[in-house]
Amino acid sequence: MSRRTQQKRFLALSNQLESGGELTQEQLNYLAKCFYAIGNGEDSNSVFGLSYDHGRSESDEKRRENLRLIFSWILVAIDNESGHGWTLKKALDEVASISVTKGSPFKPMSRNSIERAWYNKKYDYLKDQTFSATDIDSPVAYRH
Repeated sequence: MSRRTQQKRFLALSNQLESGGELTQEQLNYLAKCFYAIGNGEDSNSVFGLSYDHGRSESDEKRRENLRLIFSWILVAIDNESGHGWTLKKALDEVASISVTKGSPFKPMSRNSIERAWYNKKYDYLKDQTFSATDIDSPVAYRH
C-alpha cells in the first residue's frame, strides 16, 4: 500500500476514534501486529507503511493517483448510459488534451503514456468510476 494512502487511512482511523467509533476486529488485529513489531524493535514508519520501500517513491504514488483520476474520467466518457458514449480513442485523445490545459484536474501526461497505462494489467485496479479518499492510490484528499 502506498505511503500516501496509508496516511489517509490513519486520518480516517483518527476520526473514527475521535468520534467514539469502535474498531473492527480487523483493525484491532492490524494494530496489535504493528505494535508487537514496534515493541520488538522494528521501525514504526516501516511497520505502519509510512516509508518508501525499494523501488517506490512519492512521484510514483502521485503518478498512480493521477492515473486513477484520468481512468475514472475515461470510464465516464466511454459509458453509453451515463457518459458521452465516446470511443476509447476519442476519450484518450480528449483526456490527453485536457491534461496539458492550464487549470486541468489532471497532471500533464502524453496520450501515449495514458494509453500504455490503460492497457497495462498492473493498473487495472485503478479503473473505477468512483473512489473514496481511503481507496488505494486515490487522488482524493481525506477531509477531517
